[in-house]
Amino acid sequence: MKKAILSIISLLAILSIEAKDFVHSTDVVKKVKETFNTMETMSADFTIKSKEKNNTKITKGKVYYKKNGLVNFTFSQPTGDKIISNGKKLWIFMASLNAVAVQDLDSQKASLYETAGYNGLVNLFNRYHYSFDDTTQPKTRGKNNYYVFKLREKVSTGGFSEMLLYVDAETFLISGLETIGDNKKIEISFENVILDQNLPGSLFQYTVEGNTRVVENPLTSEN
Repeated sequence: MKKAILSIISLLAILSIEAKDFVHSTDVVKKVKETFNTMETMSADFTIKSKEKNNTKITKGKVYYKKNGLVNFTFSQPTGDKIISNGKKLWIFMASLNAVAVQDLDSQKASLYETAGYNGLVNLFNRYHYSFDDTTQPKTRGKNNYYVFKLREKVSTGGFSEMLLYVDAETFLISGLETIGDNKKIEISFENVILDQNLPGSLFQYTVEGNTRVVENPLTSEN
C-alpha cells in the first residue's frame, strides 16, 4: 500500500511539474503582442526566398521599424529597391524600372492593405486560426529555440491560406514565416535584430527624384 501511495505521489509530482512548464499558444501570442507593443524601434537583416516549381528567387536587405507604422525595407538584392511607409503613405520603389508606386494608406480604399505596426500584428492573429504546429515546443532551429505556430486563414481572401510562424523563445519576436502551398512557397527570416536604437525620421520618408515615374494608389480597389 505504501509503495502504491508513493507511486501516486510521484506521478502527481511529475504531472505538476509538466503542467507548470507547459506553455499554451495563447500565452505566447499574448507575450508577442506585449513585446511588439512596447518596442519603440527595431532593425534587422531580412531574407525572402520565393520558390515556385524549380525556380528560387532570393531577395535580401535591411529593415527598419519605428512605432506607429513607420517602416523602411532597403534592399541589397535587388540593389536599390525600397519599400517605405511613414504610417500614412506607402512608397514602393523599383530601381530597375525607375518607378515608384505611392499608396495612400489613410484612405478607406486602402483598407485592404494594413500599415505595419502593432495593429497589423493583431490583425494577423485575428485573420488566422493559430495553434502550435505540434506538442513539442519550443523547438531548436540552428542556434536558437522557437515556438512554431501553424496559421490557417479563417475566411479565404485569395492569399495564403496556411502559414508557419516562428517566434523566438527568448525575445518573443517574430523571426520567420513560411507559407504553405503546393504551387509556391515563400520563406521570410529576420536576423541580427537590434531593438530601441535611435532611428532618424528621414528613414521613413521618400522623396521622388529626377525622372522617376510615379504611379498613384495602384493597390486600391474600386468598391
